[in-house]
Amino acid sequence: MLSPAADEEELFGSQDNGDDGEISPVARRHRHTPPPGPSRPPLPPRRSQPRARPDPSQAVQPPYQSRQRQAQELKQQEEELLHEHRLQQQQQQQHQQQQEQKQKQQQQQQLQQPPSRRSPISSFFIFALTIATLLAVALLLSAAFPSSTAHFGFPLSSSSPFDFFPPSDPSSILPEGAIPLWKAGQVPLAKGRRAKDTPLLIPFYPDEAKWAGLSVVIMPGGGYRFLSMEKEGREVARWLCDEEGIAAFVLQYRVGPDGYHHPTQLLDGRRSVKKARELVRQHYRRRAGGGERELLGGAAATAATAATATTATVEGVMGVMGFSAGGHLSASVLVHPEEDEETRAEHVKDATEGYSARPDFGILVYPVISMDDKITHEKSKAFLLPFPTANLTTYYSIEKQVPPPSSPPSAPPSFPPIFLYHSEEDKTVSIENSIFLAAALRNAGLDHDLCYFDKGKHGMGLGVKNGVRHPWTRLALAFLRREHLLREGGGEDEKKEEVPREDKRRHGPWGQYICTGIP
Repeated sequence: MLSPAADEEELFGSQDNGDDGEISPVARRHRHTPPPGPSRPPLPPRRSQPRARPDPSQAVQPPYQSRQRQAQELKQQEEELLHEHRLQQQQQQQHQQQQEQKQKQQQQQQLQQPPSRRSPISSFFIFALTIATLLAVALLLSAAFPSSTAHFGFPLSSSSPFDFFPPSDPSSILPEGAIPLWKAGQVPLAKGRRAKDTPLLIPFYPDEAKWAGLSVVIMPGGGYRFLSMEKEGREVARWLCDEEGIAAFVLQYRVGPDGYHHPTQLLDGRRSVKKARELVRQHYRRRAGGGERELLGGAAATAATAATATTATVEGVMGVMGFSAGGHLSASVLVHPEEDEETRAEHVKDATEGYSARPDFGILVYPVISMDDKITHEKSKAFLLPFPTANLTTYYSIEKQVPPPSSPPSAPPSFPPIFLYHSEEDKTVSIENSIFLAAALRNAGLDHDLCYFDKGKHGMGLGVKNGVRHPWTRLALAFLRREHLLREGGGEDEKKEEVPREDKRRHGPWGQYICTGIP
């Protein structure tokens, strides 16, 4: 067995052969021989790089040193801000001084200049412009404050909300032809002598030859908040007076925003019926020469013999017509014509109080009837009854105030006939108001007509469309003729037409409608 050295000699050859010795093939393969060519110089020894010195600013400092440094920086910033602020103040003071110096210089220059003389033409022009300005201001004041300028001859308007200096005579600020319900100083529950404190009637008289012996007090709506005097007042009065021969009186009653609530409106409504009777008597009796027999001929005689107008005298038949909240006031006068505990007020007794406040008929157009919160018009109730009680709510719920059936049944009814119109399209006052009242009248066996349509918006008045009035006007006239309160023939709308009484839907330009009632 060979030793390890012998194995190495056998594998690589002897190391003592010298340069001339032969190298075995195995040793030649494993032996590293440098490539031919010049030899490379040896590399210099690697030097060690110097260590970087630490930055003293980044070094961790003790806590007390960092707080001192922060305090120094804050103090330096404060000093810089104070310095800038002082510079700004100095600049502003310098600027103000410069401006003051300029103003002083300008004033001195103006004082040194001689005064300019105006020509007579320019002086006259300035004087005329001043006078025109004063006149314009006076006209504006007369429009804004009509009652305060009543004594200076400026144009007046009774509808102005600005009325701080009321005149001593309210009649000086009323519309032309208007008649106060009470004399000055005698208006019950009045809060002053302004136009809004003076309830009044605006009369519309037909010619004596055309007068049908029938009159009506028109009560406009407005939710007891304002009055729709034109659309639900004067327009209706002109139609009745000019085309139907009916004397009409538009009532301007007191409303809630002016400080008037229950019972003021009902007092105005009752007084209006009495005053209208007095005015009709005075107007047509004077024109007839004072004779009552002449007045009671023709249509007036027919009206006087009607069952519902047994008390009619020379003033003929007197009814009420109301719209919306005015319909509620009209209905209140129908069911509460006499003074009672709920509406007792001190007022002066005069000749007008001798007339009856009970209407002979009623025409209620989309009326507010009930004060029940489920169907009432909330704003109307709020302005009429700001503090409602159970008794007042029942008192002003008309459907609960219908009198019981007359006894015996053959006796003439003591309640006047009522015509009701309402529309299912009415989104302001529910149609249930009219339906509830019609149901109460039907249960009591009292004469009434209820006509309700599919179409017809609230507050439409006569509802003129394409020159044609809403059918409720024609049906109301037919109702008056059937009750022998209005003579046949005459006006444009007075065709011989009866109110359809059966519960059957009919078609027309205003949609389907039904008329029900008790003749």
